[in-house]
Amino acid sequence: MKTVEYVDVCDREGNTLGSSKPKREVHEQGIWHRVSHIWIVNSKGELLLQLRSLKMTVFPGRWDISAAGHVSAGEEYIAAAVCEVKEELGLDILEKDLHKLGIVRQEIPKDNYIIRDVPMVYIVHMDHERDMSFIDGEVTESKWIPYQELRAIIGRNDPAYVPHPEGFKLLFNYLDDYYAKTSHRDA
Repeated sequence: MKTVEYVDVCDREGNTLGSSKPKREVHEQGIWHRVSHIWIVNSKGELLLQLRSLKMTVFPGRWDISAAGHVSAGEEYIAAAVCEVKEELGLDILEKDLHKLGIVRQEIPKDNYIIRDVPMVYIVHMDHERDMSFIDGEVTESKWIPYQELRAIIGRNDPAYVPHPEGFKLLFNYLDDYYAKTSHRDA
């Protein structure tokens, strides 16, 4: 029997409201709740993407963020981020490795309801060449892709990729600034 995962109910800004509900219930009722999104970028400017398992109820079989997951009831965004990277990719990171990009809002149409979540978007700079271990079965494959190539793919609204419009804005703005500063130092 599968364990019921509880998440904190929150407002549109990600502030918890003092109650928690089963994840399925917040999805079906369109209640705002918190999730962590973690992007991993290497020194070549490539982003790690994961291919979502076909067993996933939302966006199965699509390329997505390096790691992402719900913030469990009573948990903080950053702790959830560390756990999701381990569970989905088998990688160990520390809270200090995570650079916070900001909070966004997502409304995802699903069947006859709308999933409303408030992701905290993080980025981790790390070079990782060994095979990933997809511990929780939510991920079936991973790949590195140059961030400018991903930007072009997202700009075409490629249906093979999970849409995260606000999260992509944060990510690409950060990477543009980061690489502009890096190239100035190298010049």
